[in-house]
Amino acid sequence: MWTDGRQVPRWQLAQLKQSEGELRLDLGSLDDYLRRNLRTARLLRHGKDVLPPLLDAAVLCIKSKTMSITGFERDNMRTYAQTWLIEIIQVDDQDGQTGSETPEKKAS
Repeated sequence: MWTDGRQVPRWQLAQLKQSEGELRLDLGSLDDYLRRNLRTARLLRHGKDVLPPLLDAAVLCIKSKTMSITGFERDNMRTYAQTWLIEIIQVDDQDGQTGSETPEKKAS
């Protein structure tokens, strides 16, 4: 797990802010700097990004109801290595029924 390009010590992981939303992983657009398409992970809520998109995303581990995805985030001036720790939670589907599991992300 990384924050602002620095690795977070294990003992601090539980203290990090968690975010919830719909996780999407797809082939993003062409990156002008790297001159190739990048897989992009996005956490969306009501169609808007909750977190900055994770570029060049790669799934490291899937285990039971958890997974981790690594990549990098960019702001205007910098690029940061980042890892998302994901917990799949139970949510209401579009019909308002509970019980279906969709990839939801609680990111730290």
